Amino acid sequence: MPLRRNTCSNLIALLCLCVTLSACHEESAIPDEGTPISPTAIVPDPEGTVSISMRTSNSGKTQLDDIYIHNENFAGAHFVSVGYVNGLGNISKIPSKGWASEVSVIERHGYVAYCNDVFYRIFVENNYTNKDNEIIGYDVKYQKPFKGIDEAITLPMDSIMFQSNVSSERIFFKNENIIPFSVESDQSWCHVQKCSSFNEYFLSNGIEIYCYENLNEGTRIANISITTLYGRVTTFKVIQQAKYLFYHSFLDGFGSFTTHSEQGNISWTTNSRYGAVITGYNNWENKAGVTYLISSEISLTDIDSAYLQIEQAINYAKLTPVADHKLLIRGGNENWYELPMRLNGLGTSFEYIPQNIQIPQHFIGKRVQIALKHTAHESYSSTWEVKNIFISKGTAPKNSFDDEELITDGIGSGTKDDPYDVPTTIKLIAAGPPSTPVYTKGIVSQVDEVSEQYGNATYYI
Repeated sequence: MPLRRNTCSNLIALLCLCVTLSACHEESAIPDEGTPISPTAIVPDPEGTVSISMRTSNSGKTQLDDIYIHNENFAGAHFVSVGYVNGLGNISKIPSKGWASEVSVIERHGYVAYCNDVFYRIFVENNYTNKDNEIIGYDVKYQKPFKGIDEAITLPMDSIMFQSNVSSERIFFKNENIIPFSVESDQSWCHVQKCSSFNEYFLSNGIEIYCYENLNEGTRIANISITTLYGRVTTFKVIQQAKYLFYHSFLDGFGSFTTHSEQGNISWTTNSRYGAVITGYNNWENKAGVTYLISSEISLTDIDSAYLQIEQAINYAKLTPVADHKLLIRGGNENWYELPMRLNGLGTSFEYIPQNIQIPQHFIGKRVQIALKHTAHESYSSTWEVKNIFISKGTAPKNSFDDEELITDGIGSGTKDDPYDVPTTIKLIAAGPPSTPVYTKGIVSQVDEVSEQYGNATYYI
């Protein structure tokens, strides 16, 4: 009877042990679904698992890409241990803490590594020894790229608005887990790259946006696509306002402007040093002509007011600088209208002077064109250089020369029947001695010398 009692007790104990051991194992999970998995769950190895024997650096050093074992430590990359796991498939998350350049190699432990822009998950099965019972390597399993948890990237907003200037911003995800991803922008003016709020740069949990200055492209939009390794896509919009309603630098060429000759055979040209250039003087000879440089249509809709700024230089202007240099505007099929461009500081040098000009209200709310009109004469021609033109919202800022006397063209044509007046003659002398005789008229203000013998006199008018 005692024997039977002991046998029964042993059987009950054995049954209890079996039940206890079975309770330690959880239901099987699929490791490639990207869901959190318990370290002790029984799961198959993920797709793409590779088994290798890695010798230590003292025994020939087997490398897994750049990863190797040195002094019983994983080395050659960035590592974090996730502790004891039942197998490779139990490693389901990418930790955000505990990373190091080396970690101890321990049997039945799992690791996440970052190497060559890719995450790995690694499981150490067992070690193997030499005949002296010294550990010379480990049997490991690994899988790459390790995708981490399968969830879409969550952002705190779905768009961001920038002003026209060069702008940058970091936006961090709301996800608690590290989610490997790629990111791209569909616009060249908007650059985007990964960023991290952690000590380790490769634990990307946000994006950094950089936008170039927007001078005149209107309000523009870039679409950002953030894609996880599971193919989940999150989109984000970057909206940037324009600094100007219109902007063009002739240092970069004509852009949307075209040159048109109304009379003669003279054309506007451009170069990267002087911008748009025109002159009737070439090879020691003046040619007459009337030439336009005309823009494409510019929208002045949805605004209350606007002004234009032109940066220009004019040299060798003689008798008719105002008539020879015109800044024009028109709406639709209207006739050209002359904007009140002043020539103060212009006409006798290649100094570039900016000027602000208010656009009349008649043109606000319309699509307009602007034009530069140059006139060259057979006896003289200026050289006109224009660096840039832009149009902005609002009221034109005051020019430094607004309070100066207005520059006007002279009176007369310099013939005996139509002589120049004194101001015109002074301009002519300042621009250089005339190549042919000219006539002028005025009131004699002072007589220096009179020669009755030769009929000559020296006097001022």
